[in-house]
Amino acid sequence: MASWNTSCFGTRFQSFISSKFESSEHLLTSCVFARQLCFHNLQPLNLASLVPTRRTLSFADWWKKSARKVQKEHRKGFKSFVILGAWNLWKHRNACVFDGSPLSIPTALQAFKDESHLWVVGGAEGLLGLGLGSPT
Repeated sequence: MASWNTSCFGTRFQSFISSKFESSEHLLTSCVFARQLCFHNLQPLNLASLVPTRRTLSFADWWKKSARKVQKEHRKGFKSFVILGAWNLWKHRNACVFDGSPLSIPTALQAFKDESHLWVVGGAEGLLGLGLGSPT
């Protein structure tokens, strides 16, 4: 279980609507867990410099600016990567809040890896171009 402040992931019984941390912008860009997860996913691709900072306010703005920094032939894959990352983060957060699952970087990373493989099998060739989606 993570040792940092995880208030944005709530507790099983907490009303997530009333929490000031419960915005998609926070969960996708400025949440410490999300940024660490993003770092662990981007680092093997040599894209760790694109991890959102604490001052990142807009997920859409971060996504656009980051995509411009990726080589043109890898932008489609990067865009798929961002969607996949956001989707997996949201699913992990929901498992923590609604099912009482523990907050876990290793679990979230494995889910990302497994899901990226399924996306590549389903035709997301851009992810394969980034080096993701191979079955391991």
